[in-house]
Amino acid sequence: MEQKTFLVNDPSNGNKGSRITADYMNHINEELSSILTDRGVTPDTNNSNQISKVLTSTFAAIASPTLTGIPQTSNPDGSIANQIATVDYVNQKALQATVGFTPAQQGGVTNMGNNKINIGQASDNSGVMIAVDGNNQGKIIFQSEDNNTVGITRLGYNTNIHQLGAEHGGSWYFYYDASDIDGKQFIQSTPDSSGIRITGIVWNTSSNLPQVTYNNGQVSYGATIDWVNNKGYVSGTSSMGSGDTAATGIHYTPAGDIVQLNLADSTTIGVATQNWVINKSYISTYSDSNTYSISEVGYDHNSDNLYFKTSNGSTLGATQSWTANNYLAKSGGTMTGDIAINGYSVGQGNGGSKITFETGGHISVWDNSNTCNWYWSQSDGNPPTVYSGVPIIANSYIKTNNPSSGENSNIVATTSWVNNKGYVSGTSSMGSGDTAASGIHYTPAGDIVQLNLVDSTTIGIATQNWVNGNFVANGTWDNNINQPVKNDSIPTFEGIIVNNIEFNNKSNYHIYYDSDNNSINIQTNNGSNHYNTFNADGSVNFGGNQLSCDTIISTGDIKTGSGKALYTNTISAYGASVNITSGAFISGDLTINGNASYKTHDTGDNSTHLASTAFVRNAISAGSGLNISQASPGYTTLPGGWIMQTGNQNTGDGGYYNINFPISFPNKCVSVFATEQSANGTWMTGSPSVYGVYGTSNTSCTVYGMGWINGNTWSGSTGINFGWIAIGY
Repeated sequence: MEQKTFLVNDPSNGNKGSRITADYMNHINEELSSILTDRGVTPDTNNSNQISKVLTSTFAAIASPTLTGIPQTSNPDGSIANQIATVDYVNQKALQATVGFTPAQQGGVTNMGNNKINIGQASDNSGVMIAVDGNNQGKIIFQSEDNNTVGITRLGYNTNIHQLGAEHGGSWYFYYDASDIDGKQFIQSTPDSSGIRITGIVWNTSSNLPQVTYNNGQVSYGATIDWVNNKGYVSGTSSMGSGDTAATGIHYTPAGDIVQLNLADSTTIGVATQNWVINKSYISTYSDSNTYSISEVGYDHNSDNLYFKTSNGSTLGATQSWTANNYLAKSGGTMTGDIAINGYSVGQGNGGSKITFETGGHISVWDNSNTCNWYWSQSDGNPPTVYSGVPIIANSYIKTNNPSSGENSNIVATTSWVNNKGYVSGTSSMGSGDTAASGIHYTPAGDIVQLNLVDSTTIGIATQNWVNGNFVANGTWDNNINQPVKNDSIPTFEGIIVNNIEFNNKSNYHIYYDSDNNSINIQTNNGSNHYNTFNADGSVNFGGNQLSCDTIISTGDIKTGSGKALYTNTISAYGASVNITSGAFISGDLTINGNASYKTHDTGDNSTHLASTAFVRNAISAGSGLNISQASPGYTTLPGGWIMQTGNQNTGDGGYYNINFPISFPNKCVSVFATEQSANGTWMTGSPSVYGVYGTSNTSCTVYGMGWINGNTWSGSTGINFGWIAIGY
């Protein structure tokens, strides 16, 4: 196919028409036939609409195509000007134009998925985190360099030497793993509970022993085999059997004529010497089905008892002297003198009523539940003491000596001693529900009389001086009252009428009622007067420069005056939303954990306002920021500096039309496309048209259209409506 202009035969003007040769027509026929054969269709001379059917089934119409499927193509890289743009490519370019920078490409590389990737600063500001499909992958480690540290460019694990490596400056440096360290026979020094650990081990040539140095400066020496052998030591583990315990030391104790064997479990075994065994004069033991063998026997000279250790436990044996001192003979007889009972009882024994005579001169009386209810104690040189755990019931009275007037102990008081004290009754004239008094005393520190009650509570009784010092007289309290309220008390008033409260006799420190505004005012002064007003509707007006508190909790609105700012480190909603109806000045970072709603500005807004999602969508849809003309012909500028121009025209005489672009391409018109707009009257009747472009410049081009006339010839067609698109930058 070649680009060629055909001339009309006009003999009257001496113009000869273009000659159609067989080669030229065969060439056109071959190219048109290729449209069919390339798509598996055999040309049929009896079928005049084969190409129309193939093109209709293969290509969508340029103007408002109706697609039965979803056409797909590879994502263009932008290097070819007239590549078809995919949805993803357009979204990337639209996003780039909106955000003002080139976004990173996600996916699209071999062995790389299209998972959603999130990247952001950790909430505790400890580093940058990355997540894939909502799953945290950890924090990113960044390269760091300073005067003493060089950054690494790559990390990897070498499977040949099984070591972790880091690359710097084109060289790799490898690190020992646990097996490498173990292979080097390094030792691990773990501090003890005091923090002492080994810092070095060397061979001391002077002592010919290993020298161990500790972090506290101390030094110790280890024993070698030669050194131990030269000391004449014996092995503590020689010929050990299963269950045996190794010996750690052996020595002789002359005091007991015993050899002591120290074991590794920190116990000690005494080994009898020959002399020790001979001097013991051991006797043989006997045992049978009714008799336990005795393994040890001894005499306790403190208790005058024999001690026997048997295979069934331990038991005591009575000596003759112990028996005589502790038991009476069963033969009876008359006893003369006193019976001394020490630590034993007279009565029914355990669980029964009895009297016990105990060490220290105590006599105790027990009931049948083994409870001591009464005892008598008599110590040398001291009066006897009687204790009773149960009430002592006397048929008449208990009589005792009269205590001294200053007595303050648990001695029983006599009636005369009580009367002489001048005591009053704590239960006199008690009514129902009253509580008896158990004591009364005066506390000078608070100038109060304390009344103690039997229920362990205390009632304070005010003295006259305390009342005068802490309360004002009953009645109307006005500015003329002379007695001030004490600063160290919290008085309670009932029915007091106060017009003005003045503090510390200062005329500019007041709490007063403002009858004109129906409010309570607090007046303070630090050189100038300040008023904090509590209004009748419950609101408060603060007259100072600021309100300082840890937390403000309000069930209503928190407002500032016109031209005033609300300064705070944190604004958080307390069960409601935070509404800012005027300007908000934020000098630090603004972190929004939830959704933030913002005003949607007009698509023509070109200021520094925040953009809502609706603004971004509207701006993209409206082409905001792009130079657009929707006239015919019209044009639009595209992100990246591209320009697309379009229009509809009719071919002129001979099929020609000269197009003048609405605007000039600043650099180059890359490509122009043209196609018939009313194909139903030509293509559907077997008269297709084709278009060519030539003479393209930054401002214009020429389109030439040819029609298939009468099904047997191509000729320049006049009056055919066609559409065109020009793309450039």
